[in-house]
Amino acid sequence: MAISPRLFSISSSFNNRRIVCVGWGLYAALAAFIFIWAGAIRFHLPLFPLVDKDIPGYLNPALSKLAGLGYIHDHGRHFVYPGLVYLLLRIFGDFRAITIFQHGIGLMTGGLLLLTWERAGRLLGKARVSPWLYRALGLILTATFLTATKPILYEVQIRAESEFAFVAILSLLLNVEFIRLRFVERNAPDALPWGISALFVAALLHCLRPTWGIGFIFASLPAVISLFEGSETIRRKCILAGVSITLVTAFLILPERSLAKEDRGDKTFGARVVFATHADFIRDQIGIDLAQGAAVPYDKEWLASVQASLTEDIEMTAPEAQKTLGFNSEFIMWEDSTFRKITHDMGNDPEKVSAFCWYYYKRVIVHQPWRMTKKVLFQMGQFYTVPNPVYQKSESEPIALTEDYGRSAELLAGYTKHDNAWPGVRVLASGTELARTARAAIPSNRWLSALHRPLAFAYLPGLVIDVLLSAWIFLVPRWRRQLGAFALFSLLVYSYNFGNCLTIAIVHILVVRRYLFAQLVFTLMAQFLTLALIWKVSAEVAKECICRLRLRATRSHLAGMESPASS
Repeated sequence: MAISPRLFSISSSFNNRRIVCVGWGLYAALAAFIFIWAGAIRFHLPLFPLVDKDIPGYLNPALSKLAGLGYIHDHGRHFVYPGLVYLLLRIFGDFRAITIFQHGIGLMTGGLLLLTWERAGRLLGKARVSPWLYRALGLILTATFLTATKPILYEVQIRAESEFAFVAILSLLLNVEFIRLRFVERNAPDALPWGISALFVAALLHCLRPTWGIGFIFASLPAVISLFEGSETIRRKCILAGVSITLVTAFLILPERSLAKEDRGDKTFGARVVFATHADFIRDQIGIDLAQGAAVPYDKEWLASVQASLTEDIEMTAPEAQKTLGFNSEFIMWEDSTFRKITHDMGNDPEKVSAFCWYYYKRVIVHQPWRMTKKVLFQMGQFYTVPNPVYQKSESEPIALTEDYGRSAELLAGYTKHDNAWPGVRVLASGTELARTARAAIPSNRWLSALHRPLAFAYLPGLVIDVLLSAWIFLVPRWRRQLGAFALFSLLVYSYNFGNCLTIAIVHILVVRRYLFAQLVFTLMAQFLTLALIWKVSAEVAKECICRLRLRATRSHLAGMESPASS
């Protein structure tokens, strides 16, 4: 009895379906294991959050509101994160809620990272290599981020770094979906809400970290480019721009302006940073102005006293100089220094102090452009180097929290002395003392941390390869149609690093470690995208070569068969 070929087809289809189900089951099990493992690492630590010297700007607004004094904007910190701290304390009445929430945010960041990786894979077109290998890379990417020690440390601190990482990867997810819908599938109506959300989230990133700055431009690029496309209707362009601007203004700009009206630190914070960081440049510029008799709107004798004070500060702090600076800008920024003298001499008027600092910072840019350019390039070189500093050398070692909790206890002592201190502060202080004696540490995994060293050395070469491969892809029409969107997205992710670093290089210095470690989530994403791009291009090129070799062999074989026949 003959067996129908259809039965073989049904059996083969059933087996393939079973293999796919097993594959998805294994994938889900591995993903669940990674998140459970990451959660266990986090919630094994003390839940009392750490504080540091920047705590006034993050915590004081919440404590003043809880004490019935209203929301007092402090130290020029945008209201988004201090407002979040207030909400958590108001709802739960316990500082441990902040740590629990931020651990949850950290795990959600890992989830969004994996989701963004999956969505980016849809830009690869018809896969000619195993999609399961691509998903395996995504799991490695997620595990590497979730078990890194620095992000976990930031989740334990009252700081916006963990929220920044979450919103940054959310920005990438929104952008990859907008690119797919708007530029690949040409589905402009469905792309519209993704574009509006991407623009709003790009602005939110700047609110969480002012150092994001120029990064806002790059994070907004896909939506902005669509505004200049001829195929887009005027109506949708107006909706995209109008709704985005309205949302940012209504929810981020106007509330901040209202709350910051009485914050003297808000008016001088940026000016304080650029003045202290460029103290030597400004001192030299004042000297040039005095020597040349330049027409400046400040008294010459007073400028001479400022120059002398800056010289004294620079020389005095030289033994404690920050790396890449010949002095300590933190001293000039916060201690009994030239900035405090300027503030006193100008009658504590924040408008006048800010105007003076910005005036001389701009004069440095105009009159010493090459020196400023060298400074910016040198600072950029602190990130774009081998090995990349985002990956710390000590990742293979656990981070002990004893000293951190000790410093927290000292800082919190000042808060508990006040009679009207919120009761939760005293609970936090006593809990911090207990955590200090517990000798807690953030563990590291030696297998995954071993990835950090090759990743650190591969970042800069990977960036160069990604740029060259993308240029080649866009020069060849066939490649552009197949891989253009994926190559564009990989470059967009690298631009997040570039925009963030360029902002810091212009106004500050890149040796501040938290400025670097906060970029880990999109640094990892960029490198794994490059790896996927190399793998995809290599597979396509290899397939073409094999096809050509087979075709040549076939032609040779046919030619060999024709030769005897003709003879």
